[in-house]
Amino acid sequence: MKSNAVLPTLHHPNDVSQPDSYLYGSPLASVPTATVGGATAGTTRRDGIGGRLWGKVGPFTVNLDGIYQGGSFHPVNNGAHRRVDAYAVNGGINYTIPKVTGAPTFGVQADLFSGGNYNQTSGSVGTFGTPYFPLPYYNDVTMTLNNQNLVGVGPVMTFAAAKKVSLRLHAPFFWRDSTQDALYGIGRVYTPRDGLHGGYVGAIPQFQVSWSFAPHWVWTHDIAGILASRGVREAGLNSGAYYMQTMQFVF
Repeated sequence: MKSNAVLPTLHHPNDVSQPDSYLYGSPLASVPTATVGGATAGTTRRDGIGGRLWGKVGPFTVNLDGIYQGGSFHPVNNGAHRRVDAYAVNGGINYTIPKVTGAPTFGVQADLFSGGNYNQTSGSVGTFGTPYFPLPYYNDVTMTLNNQNLVGVGPVMTFAAAKKVSLRLHAPFFWRDSTQDALYGIGRVYTPRDGLHGGYVGAIPQFQVSWSFAPHWVWTHDIAGILASRGVREAGLNSGAYYMQTMQFVF
């Protein structure tokens, strides 16, 4: 599928829509039920098609992409198959102050990963599927939350403090897309169901320092706080702090 016309100042790929398919099982494919800790095991096929629009409009950098997931869910023991009807939309806009040392950049990042309804045992599955672990730097460096049934929005700021030192601050606030769906972590489903009230999940402010201390080497420090909402804390989950350092060899 070709793109004929978008904002004239933005760039777009020749192939805006790129289909992909995943067939997977394991707990990642399970569908949560209303019972606390309950899930329907099975396998799922996810057929995705989406596109991306990005580029510059004056001093602003814009990025917008989305994907629709079709496919089906196949319960174990020859249960009734359910179709998949899920989606994700991600976008950001950043402003770089021109002609300033360090190229300070300020922006906003917003993400939406659709959720479903754990009270339903038939009909379509609306929870966005994530068959692989995403890179932590994009949304949540602590890897507390997965890209399922999740809405996030928050400011992003970057600054080159020195020639080989860069700083980044990301402070997203998170909600459940559907209050009738579970709260998901990386490779897990958090157990609260009826004890989890409201859509607001909390905030995870994240600060990063990267130092290119030698050719091909980058030393990165990530510090984050997990500020759980009152509803999440009353359901038995806690706030916390996180620190990670990584050494990267680039060639």
